[in-house]
Amino acid sequence: MADGAIVVAICQYGGEFTSGPSGNLIYRGGEAHAVDVTHDSSLESFKDELSKVFHVDVTDMSLKYFLPNNMKTLITISCDRDLQRMVGFTANAAHVDVFLISRQENRYILFYLFFCV
Repeated sequence: MADGAIVVAICQYGGEFTSGPSGNLIYRGGEAHAVDVTHDSSLESFKDELSKVFHVDVTDMSLKYFLPNNMKTLITISCDRDLQRMVGFTANAAHVDVFLISRQENRYILFYLFFCV
């Protein structure tokens, strides 16, 4: 990926994960906003923008995304390097879906992945 290239993150919040027919996770409902992310974006600025567009405090929330062609493994974004990796992994995709997840929903996802898949 060339420096300065932009990845469009389709950020989703307020919906819920359900299981698909092949064991993959499907996100339904909620709101979605498109946010531009570059290799130079910081996690702090990304979270600030999400806080503004969704009108929520993101301090205790997790950010997660799926790797391209893998709808079973959610990858956590917890530092600038994780955000840079996401941009690198998805640079050739049209967009990347990023999920803003509460602690309670995060526990449900972990339970589902551990016991149901």
